[in-house]
Amino acid sequence: MLSKYLGTICLWLWLGIVSVGAHVFDTDGPIVDILEQGKIQGEIWKTFSEKEFYGFRTVPFAKPPIGELRFKIPEDPESWQGIRKSSNFTQITCAQMNFHEVIEGVEDCLYLNVFTTSIKAEEPLPVIVWLHGGGFFAGGGGTKIYGPEFFMEHDLVFVSPNYRLGALGFFTLETEDAPGNIGLQDQLKALKWVQRNIHLFGGDPNRVTVMGESAGSMSAMYLMMSPKSKGLFHGIIALSGSFISSYTHWDKHPRLYGHRLAKDLDCDSNSSKEIVSCLQKLPVVKFQEKTQHFLQYLWTGPNVWMPVVDGHFSEDPVLPQKPIEILKAKEYNQMPIIMGTNSEEGAFNMCGYLKGIIHLEDVEERWDQLAPLILFHRSMDEITDKDVELARKVRKFYFGDNPISFDLIREYANMMGDHMFISGVDQTIKLLSKTNDYPVYQYMYSHKGSFTTVDPFVLPEWQFLIKVGLKYYLNIDIWNQDLGVSHADELFVMFQPHILPWNSLFTEDDQLVSKRMTTLFSNFARYGNPTPQDMESLPQWTPVHPHSQLYYNITSHTLKMENRPDFKARMDFWEMIMAEVNSYRNFISDKAPLLRDELHKLPPSTMMSQRGPPCS
Repeated sequence: MLSKYLGTICLWLWLGIVSVGAHVFDTDGPIVDILEQGKIQGEIWKTFSEKEFYGFRTVPFAKPPIGELRFKIPEDPESWQGIRKSSNFTQITCAQMNFHEVIEGVEDCLYLNVFTTSIKAEEPLPVIVWLHGGGFFAGGGGTKIYGPEFFMEHDLVFVSPNYRLGALGFFTLETEDAPGNIGLQDQLKALKWVQRNIHLFGGDPNRVTVMGESAGSMSAMYLMMSPKSKGLFHGIIALSGSFISSYTHWDKHPRLYGHRLAKDLDCDSNSSKEIVSCLQKLPVVKFQEKTQHFLQYLWTGPNVWMPVVDGHFSEDPVLPQKPIEILKAKEYNQMPIIMGTNSEEGAFNMCGYLKGIIHLEDVEERWDQLAPLILFHRSMDEITDKDVELARKVRKFYFGDNPISFDLIREYANMMGDHMFISGVDQTIKLLSKTNDYPVYQYMYSHKGSFTTVDPFVLPEWQFLIKVGLKYYLNIDIWNQDLGVSHADELFVMFQPHILPWNSLFTEDDQLVSKRMTTLFSNFARYGNPTPQDMESLPQWTPVHPHSQLYYNITSHTLKMENRPDFKARMDFWEMIMAEVNSYRNFISDKAPLLRDELHKLPPSTMMSQRGPPCS
């Protein structure tokens, strides 16, 4: 069948190559003189409706964090002579081991992009600062994925910074020499840059909204809880991420992972200063190669290198206490917030099962060992009878008495999505509705669009390219794995990925949802309310009430406030399970288990660590 379309496929692949940069209309845009840095010339861009806006890419917001600045709090950016032309700089991502376990990016990466519809607006424009996702170990703020065209239809300023990732951003020995949270410090530095300079780009420093997805959403929530962010932003849009999440590991000593990495790199010592000095001298590639073993698999995990509580050793902490304690005590920066998830978040974690690398029958056979490892992040020698008892409750809730098999992959995806993303966000919203003096708006994104994040991880690149091309040109859908609306699927209607040579909104439904979503979020950035009273085209989005938790269903159908009894039952179940877990695991473990090591303790049929990354 595919042979008859070969000519078409070759044509659109060629178009994809020649269209790189087609989003830029003119490289000679306006010149802005940035305070104490220098002059920068932007580019003139166009949206798909031919609306002009200006792009200033790769703007330094901190000194390059290399050499002795590795692991250190970012310093002020250096100045330059002459005019820095945005068009002369390629997209930069921070050094990382990406989702496919390939080393990419550079250490000199603390740059941001600014896009604006006017640098001399009569009224200063609202500002959205985008924090990218990627599990704190991958990703970047560039237009390769996060093209701003759809937001630029709404007259605002859009800022997308990079921040250090993985061990380079979150390595810690729990000392002043290696405090951790450096990636969060980078985000704070970018926000300070925005406060100081955004008026030069037409932006209003008093109307700054931080928006993030997944790890970016978690980052926004961490910053909300941090005393260091006071006055830097005024609203949050948090998509599919919270510090109440299985991604976090507050019951572990993060310094144990730091010492383990130092030992692997022949840098371990009783002196944290000596360890840091040794690690700073290593080539970044060697450093990244050794951190590969610390990466958890996409289908479970938390990542090892994460934000940490630093109040017990730092004189100027980012997170003086556990964020949930700060939230409950109302000792955080209160502001309006939009928060929610996608309807089937866990589809994202099914790539290994869909590819046949991991078998659900293996999970069925070894549930009592695998479930505590996956759900409660135990090492094998830490698993208790109580862990097994609770794991069996989870199994009963999602699968009943049925054996776990590929026929129940949607149920398994729901279990993982509820556990990793949805239940934590739901609990956070409940607490915010009780402690935040500003409105809290909850949503659920349930539009099944033309793109899903599942495809790039399940299909080889050539199959993915063919699938997208046939869908775009001939409306033929092949190799379809429909598990619902996956984690990060909303990004395809919020942003125009510049890896695609054409508008990513393939259908009228995609276009409608994109317009609705960017309008809601732009309204929030402008007014602190996604549906202000004079916006009659959108049904009213009412804030969450502690005793009536309705959510705004974002879809191509009628927008309305809804409540799903099955959804509530699942959230109540996880709240009960995790409360029980925390009741007998209320201590900090002296172990630092890595998933890859733990899987080696199981029979070969379940040893994914020997088969390559399931989601590459």
